[in-house]
Amino acid sequence: MAIDPRMYEKYSGRSGDPYKRLGEALAQNSKASSNRQSALDKPASMRAVEGHFKVKMWTSVAMAVLVLAALATRSLWR
Repeated sequence: MAIDPRMYEKYSGRSGDPYKRLGEALAQNSKASSNRQSALDKPASMRAVEGHFKVKMWTSVAMAVLVLAALATRSLWR
């Protein structure tokens, strides 16, 4: 199947070689698919441990912000 460069530019509003853009899009899709597959190749226990540490980190950050906010409001009321 051929892509007419003039029609491509007319309807997409993008200039340049349509085959190059198609190749870049396919390469990007392939890379994302490979990343997803490599993430799924990890054992479930390892993914669970990584998820646990991410949740623990964000919870710690949220609690630190709450403590700082409480200290700031406490000092304002004195």
